[in-house]
This record gives sequence, structure tokens and C-alpha cells, in this order.
Amino acid sequence: MVPGQLASDLVISYSTLNLMSVPLYQNIFCEARDEASTGNYTQSVDVQINVVYPPVVQVFPKYPVYNVIEGLLNFVFNCNIIEANPLPQSNGYSWLHRSLVIQGQNSFSYTIASVQKSHSGEYRCTARNDYGSGTSNSLALDVQYPPSIQGLTSPYKVIEYQPINVTCQVSSNPPPNQISWSPSGEGSVPSRLYYSSVSIKNRGIYSCTAQNTMTPTVGEQQTGMSTNQIHVDVLYPPYMSGMNSSYKVIEYQPLNVTCQVSSNPPPDKISWFPTGEGSVSSILYFSSVSRNKSGNYSCTAQNTMTPTVGGQQTGMATSQTQVDVLYPATITEFLAKDNITEIMENSTFHLYCHVDSNPYSVISLTFGDVLKSMIRDSSELTYNATAGCLNSGKYICSATNSIMNGVTVSAEVNLNVQCK
Repeated sequence: MVPGQLASDLVISYSTLNLMSVPLYQNIFCEARDEASTGNYTQSVDVQINVVYPPVVQVFPKYPVYNVIEGLLNFVFNCNIIEANPLPQSNGYSWLHRSLVIQGQNSFSYTIASVQKSHSGEYRCTARNDYGSGTSNSLALDVQYPPSIQGLTSPYKVIEYQPINVTCQVSSNPPPNQISWSPSGEGSVPSRLYYSSVSIKNRGIYSCTAQNTMTPTVGEQQTGMSTNQIHVDVLYPPYMSGMNSSYKVIEYQPLNVTCQVSSNPPPDKISWFPTGEGSVSSILYFSSVSRNKSGNYSCTAQNTMTPTVGGQQTGMATSQTQVDVLYPATITEFLAKDNITEIMENSTFHLYCHVDSNPYSVISLTFGDVLKSMIRDSSELTYNATAGCLNSGKYICSATNSIMNGVTVSAEVNLNVQCK
């Protein structure tokens, strides 16, 4: 046989192996047997098949739901490779939060420096090699946080005798296991501050307190608590106090009456009718009061109440007082009937004395040293008598009251009786 040539009786055969499913890292060998040789010669060759495939990954911590408390530092996710051939490059990873890619995160671990509420939700990792990618199961991060009380308006303004209904709105995870108001209202719902008809005594500071229990997957259970306050401001219309029903003042003395008003909010306007001389609207003032100022005076106050809930209302109140100007007696008229001072003996004569004073006066009529008539607490005196010859002469009407230290004023009438 010539070197390099095949023997004429040499038979070359081939065998092809088709694999539908290749086990990972499986050694395959091919064996040939020469049955014609006297020694039944066989020979085999090992062939190692390197099966390549995309990664199979799992996110760690290995929990479907993982509870953490807000503020936890340096919380780490790992993207664990279960199997892959070849392994991913160090930057062959990506992370998803709520199905959105987290930008800038391409390594096998992802660290949250300080866990916040916004970090809640599902996380997945994806690993890639040259033959594909694999995405992990999801891990739901449940960020638990203490109560936060929201939506309380302070001051909370409510009009007297109107209802108040304030809800303590709480955000927490898990939800609060206790909500309470202090002081409590009338309602049976602990998260509501309720009064069916609020009064001034209900004004003040009210505190809402909420509490929950946070249970992390790793670590100790913690109690979360929050308190928030509101000032309940009860609005009410004006009412007057401290003003007498009447004021007595001596003529030509000053008069100063203050209209004391309590209201919330303070009055927009206070006025007197009739008005006095002063520039301060809440004070009725006369520097020198005269008798013609006697009478009834009214003080009116008005305010505007704007509650937190509901429409604006106007409050109004009016109070009345009487000004009584006191002055001494003045005899305004003392005369005989029809001004007849010449009368006949045995005829009837009439004397009339009128006094202007406040208060009323004691009025007396004298003839010489003889008291003919007297009346108390009156403004007039009338005297009737039958004329005799001895009735001629001077008749004096005198009047006095308690003003000016009881000064007495008098007037006289001369009566002439003509005897028969």
C-alpha cells in the first residue's frame, strides 16, 4: 500500500448524534469498533459539550413581602444567580421598581441608603449574558411608618350653637389601631370631634392622638404615635354687659356712658342713638348735659362671623338705657285763676303754682306765717278758698327738691279782697 492512500478494502463510516435536549455540563463520547480485526479493536473519543443559556435569578431577601420601618439605613437587595452560562458581566444587571427601570443601577446589588415611603412596592432584578436574560421573582417591600395626622385646620372657627364635626385624618402603615381626641366630644366615632351645638365653654385646644404597631420582618416591633392640636374658636354675636338701665346725672355735669360689648370676633361697629358729643363710637358723652338730653338712648353693636365651614353671618345686638337729667326746682307759674287778684268778699278764689324740677318737689303755699297748703313729690299745687276780708295780702309759693343741696325757690301773688 502506498503511503497516503487508503487500502482498497478500507470502509469509512459516519455516525451523527442529534440531541433534542442537552443536559448541562454533560460529557459525550463517540466509540468506534473494528470488528474485522483479530482483536476486535475499539476506540473512543470524549467530546465535551458546553451548553450556554441565559441566567436564572432570584432576588434576595427571599420573601414575597418584606416589612421594613421607614428610616432604615442601607437596605440591600441582591440579585442571586441560580444558574447561568456564561455568568453575567458585573454590569449585566438591572433593577425594576413597580415595573419601571431604576436608572443607574446595573450591578448585582441595589442599596437604599434610607428607606422612605416612596420605596414601597415590588422589586425585580434582571441579569443578562450573551445568550439572553432572566428576570427574578418579585419582592414586595412594605415600608411601615408611624401615624401622620393631616388636614386639621387651626384655628377651627365655628359659630355658637352650630354643630362642629372635625375628622382626624391619619396616614400610617399599618393603619392606626387607636385614634382619640382630648378633650373628647359627644360623638361615638373616636376619630371625630363632634358637638351637636357648640357653646363658648367648648372653645380651647383639642388634641388628636393616633397610634399604630409596626412589625418589621427582621427586628423588633415598634409603636408609632403622633399628636396634632387644633384651637377651636367659638364665634358669637355681640352682647352687652355692665350698662345700667338708667343713669341719673345733675344738669350741667358731664355724662360718660360706655357701651361694653363682648363678641367674637370683636365688633366691626358700635354706635349710639341719639349720638353724643364724643369721637369714640362706643361712649355716649356729653361735656355738660342739659335737661333736654333726658330720654332713652340705644347702643347697637355689629360683628361679622366667618366660620371655617359654612357661610358668613352678621351678629347684632342692641341695648337701651335711660338718661335722667336732674335739676333743681323752678317755679314756672304762680297765679290766681284767670289772673284775677281783685276779688269780692265771700267769693271763691283759686291759686295755682306750677314747678319744673327733677325729681319732683315739695311745694308749699303760705300766707304770712301760716302754711295754707303743702304737697310732696309733685309738680303743681292748687289752692281754693272763700275770700274773707282778712285774706288780703301776699301769698307765697315755695318749692324745693334734693338737688343743689335743697335750694328753695319762691314766687308771690298779692290778693286784694274787697270787703262789703
